[in-house]
Amino acid sequence: MANFTELELLTTAASRILEDKRTVIVGTGLPLIAALLAQRSHAPGLTMFFEAGGIGAKPSMLPVSVGEFRTFYKGLQASSMHNIMSNGQAGLIDYGF
Repeated sequence: MANFTELELLTTAASRILEDKRTVIVGTGLPLIAALLAQRSHAPGLTMFFEAGGIGAKPSMLPVSVGEFRTFYKGLQASSMHNIMSNGQAGLIDYGF
């Protein structure tokens, strides 16, 4: 019998895909949890981009949406949705969840 749920397995597997010193657009929920797990376990240099414009935030608590203040907390830059999506479409972001 497994000591974990399917969601915990999915989150852990997603986390392991993310590499150090790379960038990722994350949404709230499991994508964010996977990115935070990656940062805390094996990819401390992973930079998160949030749809609403937060770049490089270090949320102390899970945000409830991509536009919440926590997605900007201790961040590198407060940008815009247009900038984030443009960078993604231009291929300048490594991963997207």
